[in-house]
Amino acid sequence: MFIHLGPYSNYGHGEWVMQIEKISKERYQDEIAAHFDPVNFNADEIVNLAKDAGMKYIVITAKHHDGFAMWDTKVKGFVDHTAKKIFSLYGFAPFARWGRDILMELKKACDGENIYFGLYYSILDWNHPSQDIYEYYSKMVSMDYRNAYISDMKEQLRELINMYSPDIMWFDGDWLCYDGIPDTINWWTKSDGIELYKFVKGLSPYIIVNERVARGFGLGDFLCPEEVVPDVPPDRPWETCQTMNGSWGYDERKEDSYQLAEVFIRERNKVRSMGGNYLLNIGPKGDGSVSDACKKVLCDLKVMMMD
Repeated sequence: MFIHLGPYSNYGHGEWVMQIEKISKERYQDEIAAHFDPVNFNADEIVNLAKDAGMKYIVITAKHHDGFAMWDTKVKGFVDHTAKKIFSLYGFAPFARWGRDILMELKKACDGENIYFGLYYSILDWNHPSQDIYEYYSKMVSMDYRNAYISDMKEQLRELINMYSPDIMWFDGDWLCYDGIPDTINWWTKSDGIELYKFVKGLSPYIIVNERVARGFGLGDFLCPEEVVPDVPPDRPWETCQTMNGSWGYDERKEDSYQLAEVFIRERNKVRSMGGNYLLNIGPKGDGSVSDACKKVLCDLKVMMMD
């Protein structure tokens, strides 16, 4: 199970809303993230839904492209546009008043059901002071900012690994990577990906890391094509990830667009026949709850798994 949850869930237009609707950092922070309050997140329910559907591991977004940290990060570089608040669920949003830790709740629920726990982390960051949205990617304000950001990013990863001991680190936001000398637009390189992989493995050698430390160079522990099944089996461990309704984050406009469970069963079976894993996504609502339409697919998967 893949889980996309963040401030974009509260807005209800999908996880790429900031880029697609050209929302400024200031507006995204003040009008969207500042109202994100997932009080109805129920880790036990989600893990039970996953287990009943035959899922063996869960990956949740710790930080998506919007830069919002879903844990109580102490890395001071990740601030809002006023530079007075840490841009996180606990330093910025009203959820802090509950004293809960969503990632730890999910981690413990996974441990209780012998399900592996994974964290998604975006390399690019549309809200960090070092970067601005550039087409589908981000560009750096300066090379000094680039170096400072990469240092801050590693400190956040150190926090995540030390706090939650994930079995999987699932990176994303690396599309701009290339094999050359970095500049402010092409600021993430193959060398950076190699170094990031070594850094994560140095913190915990047993973590499984996907190829998206810098895709296209054969790095990481497994290949991860998106919403596609290769024509021939890859020559290395692999998974494909898939949405249920064409959106990763909650999109209220697509709640009547869910595919039938048998579609996912057929695709999963094809993936398994080729030696791969199948990572099926859910996008909880802004209050943290799983929509009825999403639950129905998962419950139908349970029934089909029993047949």
